[in-house]
Amino acid sequence: MNFLVGVPPEQWSNAYFESKRYGELCSNVAESFNGWILEERSIPILPMLDRIRSRVMKMILDRRDDSLKWTSTLCPTMEGVLALRIEETRTLLVMKSSEFIYEVESDKKHDVNLLERECSYRQWQINGFPCKHVVVVIAAKGDAV
Repeated sequence: MNFLVGVPPEQWSNAYFESKRYGELCSNVAESFNGWILEERSIPILPMLDRIRSRVMKMILDRRDDSLKWTSTLCPTMEGVLALRIEETRTLLVMKSSEFIYEVESDKKHDVNLLERECSYRQWQINGFPCKHVVVVIAAKGDAV
């Protein structure tokens, strides 16, 4: 059980990872892609690459067309996440410490620094999308104590 002794936490702990993972911690994308090109994998390399290129072009066009129907800056999935986060903020208490630094009290106290885009809950840094503590601070920015 001592195999992690001496290994810096940022190399094995999601909470200390310095970059954003945007919620992805697995190789499912590569596995999905391999499944997506199953038919193409059995043909010679140049036709295979051309078919993959064509499929990717069509996928990008379809996604672009879908995105033109969106009614907000966020995609529908993240709109749903934001709505859920807003719902979760109803019981949170916000206290202003300075122009950009706030303390949010929920089950525990969390510090939010809007200028540095940091929350002590760390989900904002890890996923790149505001957690409920950040959402409540942004919503109450003018009204915070």
